[in-house]
Amino acid sequence: MALAIEVVRTDNNERETISCASSPVRIGRSPLNNVVLAAPWVSLHHGLIHFDEQHANYSDLGSTNGTTVMVKDQEMKLHPMVPMQILGAGQPTAELRIGVITLRVRWETPSATGVPSAPALAALRTALRDAVQEPSANPVPAAAAPPQSP
Repeated sequence: MALAIEVVRTDNNERETISCASSPVRIGRSPLNNVVLAAPWVSLHHGLIHFDEQHANYSDLGSTNGTTVMVKDQEMKLHPMVPMQILGAGQPTAELRIGVITLRVRWETPSATGVPSAPALAALRTALRDAVQEPSANPVPAAAAPPQSP
């Protein structure tokens, strides 16, 4: 399972959705992060999302300005280095706030991640097997032998 993170700047309404297929997801101002937030109030290494097939946890990495999590329409300021479950049973989406940047985190469907479904993989295997078993209609010509010198 993968995560989709929609990054929304509430001051100018810029939006971007980032697909994250592997855990952990690093968030911050540094270009080394998976989710880069180019704003001066965002720490270089601001937060981290660890996830598996059933849960996702967010940790603020001791950032200067902190992270707020929206839980049932109430804001909760996170304590540094204390993971908080943001996705799981009964929690299909989460909202994190860092200044005027909102991160909407949700599970992403497999088809949206570019990973083919089981029927699509089966059809691809069949097509490849058939292509290997059938001789080509246009065989590649053999290279011509070099001219013999007298």
